[in-house]
Amino acid sequence: MNLHAIRTERADDIAVLYINPPPFNRFSERLADELAAAHREMMNAPEIKAVIITGTGDQFVGGPEITDILKIRNRESLLRRLLRQHEVLDAIEQGPKPIIAAICGHCSRGGMELAMACHWRLAAQGVRLGLLDSRYGLIPHLGGTQRLPRLVGLPAALDIMIDGTPLSATQALEAGLVDAVSPARDFPAAAMDAARSFVDGRRSHGMRMTSRRFENLCGAEEKNRIFHKWDARSRQSGGNRLVAEKILRAVRQGTGVSFSSDIRREAELFCDCVFSDASRNLISLFLRTRQAGQIRQFRSIAPFPMEEIAMVAQEAESAGRIASALIRRGIRLKVWAGGRPRLAIFLQSLQQGFAADIALGAVSRDAVDRLIRRRVMMTEVIGDLRDIPVLLEAGPAAPGEKQEMIEKLAHLRGAGGMIASLTGEAPLTDILPPEGDIRTRLAGLHFFTPPHQIRLLEIRTLPETGKKVTATALELAKRAGKIPLLQSGNFPPAVRGLQSVMIREAVGLVQEGVNPASVDKAFTAFGFPFGPLYLSDIAGRKDRAVHTAGPEGAPETGSGTEPELLMKMMADGILPAGAGSGWYDHGGREPVIREAALDAVSAWLKGQGTASRTMPREDILGRILDRLAAAAREIVQRGQIADAADLDMGTVYGIGFPPHFGGLLKWADGGGSR
Repeated sequence: MNLHAIRTERADDIAVLYINPPPFNRFSERLADELAAAHREMMNAPEIKAVIITGTGDQFVGGPEITDILKIRNRESLLRRLLRQHEVLDAIEQGPKPIIAAICGHCSRGGMELAMACHWRLAAQGVRLGLLDSRYGLIPHLGGTQRLPRLVGLPAALDIMIDGTPLSATQALEAGLVDAVSPARDFPAAAMDAARSFVDGRRSHGMRMTSRRFENLCGAEEKNRIFHKWDARSRQSGGNRLVAEKILRAVRQGTGVSFSSDIRREAELFCDCVFSDASRNLISLFLRTRQAGQIRQFRSIAPFPMEEIAMVAQEAESAGRIASALIRRGIRLKVWAGGRPRLAIFLQSLQQGFAADIALGAVSRDAVDRLIRRRVMMTEVIGDLRDIPVLLEAGPAAPGEKQEMIEKLAHLRGAGGMIASLTGEAPLTDILPPEGDIRTRLAGLHFFTPPHQIRLLEIRTLPETGKKVTATALELAKRAGKIPLLQSGNFPPAVRGLQSVMIREAVGLVQEGVNPASVDKAFTAFGFPFGPLYLSDIAGRKDRAVHTAGPEGAPETGSGTEPELLMKMMADGILPAGAGSGWYDHGGREPVIREAALDAVSAWLKGQGTASRTMPREDILGRILDRLAAAAREIVQRGQIADAADLDMGTVYGIGFPPHFGGLLKWADGGGSR
């Protein structure tokens, strides 16, 4: 056989097929053809009794190259190609000899569908498995919608396919997606033992053909109940309904006795997805995200060393939250907070950053304490930060005090290294000392709250900012697991400003008599993960006014004024969010609008002589999102972010704009709320 993507070896009467098409062992048309040829040869070789299919390195088999989806233009040729690939997997499943999927590395999409067509699935400890197609606006297309429910049951299959969340090897074993898990050091021997169990008759591959398994499928009444629940969830969730609807249709009309008809239906539904706007938007967003931070002019520039990073944590609470996100990613910190009381607040906030993980049982409190001891060194002497090349400044929030702190740090550290200001929304020139070379060494970094959940990191630079400083900021974003959004010019953080516009306009509607819960529900029904008032709580809004005007009369973002109701609620201690304050009570199973917040709104409306009123969801969205889009256009027009697609990426990861629309500006330019 003349194979390029597959290498074959034999161990007595067991053949091993090593799949290795670069990059990442992707499932492709060529791989399918070679699999078919290799399988035919193994089935026709009388000396071969069983076959192991495995990958190389840390990859088993992945899905097709996602960029190829955007190149597809002909539906009929795509459908024919899919059906040919189905024939390959059907031949593997229906063949006369057992096939073992030895999942040595990460396994997703087409690779997972290949594994499900095999007769035994062995996973190495530590690998991740899943059907992640929904992330790209697609559905499984190589039998996944039909084989997965037969292995794990209908409820679990729908969760895995629609949510697109990968499983650990242990989770996959518990669900029934794999048959066994082995430590990596024992994995080759375990794969051979699994193959040998079929050869010597301990297992029958004829009894393990997934398409013929029905024991995990439920009866008609239970099936209808499950689909009813998912139909309602799909309608109420907003989000990419197309994918959910196609998966539900494939499973509802499939999982029957005519497997070939069910497979063809799945392929046709996949074609529907490929030619949908939602899929193309999600794929384009994925590619843009993958390229974020890979800016040509900085690729060849080595960043400053970051074995340890210094942090000034006078704004101790916010600094602690940011530190919790950094140490999760293996970053070591040396922290000065300006005294023991602030250090205590910093430590409390740092520990609080892990509270949700502890509550879910993902990590123990002792493990968090050990992590903090390993990766955070706290000092009471600011001079201890002198020789660390990268310093994160979370100093005083007021621009004048921040300017004094940055000047102090510049003198302390001499001419080298980078100072990144973490807090404050003022233009960078407002916090620059009047003298010195700090312009070349200063960058602004804006982490969103909560920093370990919101992936966007806004990076602000000045024209004088050194390239090594910018390269370091981009590398820090990468190490912190963040998606960087680089901005130039003397402006506040762009997406942070949009976040404030959204909150401000939402409060403006409440001030006009619209129910607060109705405002947020309009956003979640549209596909946002949360509404603007809920966002106000989790973001911990403490600012009374949003600094949105750029230098020399640059256009303002949004209306630029705070609603009087917001100012009143802040003055009365109803806002910002904190212990016993905020829009929502977060203490129950589901957050609900606080009675105190509703009372404050009612009192305000009564005092102004304003009646409560209902507003259709589309009108709520139109009012807020149209103003948000206008503010986004200003950001692009003034050159703060050169490419509208980059800002669209920022709106998805920073304010939760539904990704299947491609971002705020793409949605607005396509007609928006009209």
